[in-house]
Amino acid sequence: MTTMADDMLNLEPASIEALSRQMGEPDWALEARRRALAAFVELPCPERTQEAWRRTRPDLFDPQGRRIARVTPAFDLLGEGEPEPPVGMPFEQALSHEPGDFQDLRQGGPVFQEKDSAMNAAWRSGGAWVGIPRDRALGRPLRIAHEVPAFQAPGAFFPHTRIVGRRHGKATVVESFGSAEGDLLAAPVVDLHLEEGASLQYVLVSRWGEGTRALTRLQARLERNSQLKVLFLGLGGATTKAFLTGNLEGEGAKSEFLGLVFASGGQHFDVDTLQNHHVPAGSSDVLFNCALNQASHSVFTGNIFVAPGAQKTDAYQKNRNLLLSGKAHADSIPKLEILANDVRCTHGATFTTYDQDQQFYLQSRGLQDADARRLIITGFFQEVIERLEGPSLVAWLAGLMQDKMEASLGT
Repeated sequence: MTTMADDMLNLEPASIEALSRQMGEPDWALEARRRALAAFVELPCPERTQEAWRRTRPDLFDPQGRRIARVTPAFDLLGEGEPEPPVGMPFEQALSHEPGDFQDLRQGGPVFQEKDSAMNAAWRSGGAWVGIPRDRALGRPLRIAHEVPAFQAPGAFFPHTRIVGRRHGKATVVESFGSAEGDLLAAPVVDLHLEEGASLQYVLVSRWGEGTRALTRLQARLERNSQLKVLFLGLGGATTKAFLTGNLEGEGAKSEFLGLVFASGGQHFDVDTLQNHHVPAGSSDVLFNCALNQASHSVFTGNIFVAPGAQKTDAYQKNRNLLLSGKAHADSIPKLEILANDVRCTHGATFTTYDQDQQFYLQSRGLQDADARRLIITGFFQEVIERLEGPSLVAWLAGLMQDKMEASLGT
């Protein structure tokens, strides 16, 4: 179910109070919205002089004067039936049913330290909660779908998703964000918390409409011996700015952040990844592949931070870019900040243009021009997709990539 709030978004407390009442939230959640609104007003606006915003205009994400879209997410098992409760539910329901998972909102925390996440916390208008049961493995991927339909006035959508992996629980969660055409500001926040020994494979599919500007923030917290695999799949939208952060807070934690971006037309994707190693014996791996067609643009900024005392850290990041057009442009900015002396941390970046010799070879084997191009691009993405677990998930993602390829390259 999707509805539009009666009032335009503004900085008056009455606007968030009405929204909270409409969503049936407990009193403490309304108080949290008030604190978030105060933080949003007090925090400075990002500026182009800041390193994170040098290549993307921050004023594109100004929320004022927009009508808020309230979206209720749909849950299924990648089309294979309904999941059993209480594995997943809408965010506002979980505020009452699982209050223990929201202590940061009750007490204040990182959500109020960034202007965009404070914006989301103040005007939250959707989202989901998932609890992975303790000592249990969910056999099939859980899918969460958020779809914003067409609307008249400029809109805004602020979903917040929280996934909690209990001790030694294991699951795959796929979250898809989409919208119809129209002027939409979307600012999703995703929190992932893995307790000791938990394992999560999480896929975020960004396939917004052509008029959407998306500001996405993903934060992950990994405790001892937990394992996290994240895939960011960027397909739609006009402008996307994404912050993807992994915080390794328990020894033996392992994170793997993967990315696939297929941009066309004038699309702009700007992604910041940060792997924070706070304790010893953690490992992280980042692999981000971007294919750019026509006049599209991508920016990848990857940072590995190793805190003092986080010895035996093993971290690697790689960004690969495939330029399919002379007008496409890619920036790659790898960074290392190492404050320990017994670590292994490396990074790399590559830029390649469309390989005419490779295409000629494929055509000499009987493939048409368009088929040869599709095969080369498919191989470029396969390196990332093959790292995922689950044949149904891999097949579903391959279908999304095929649809994007057909739209970008033509039939």
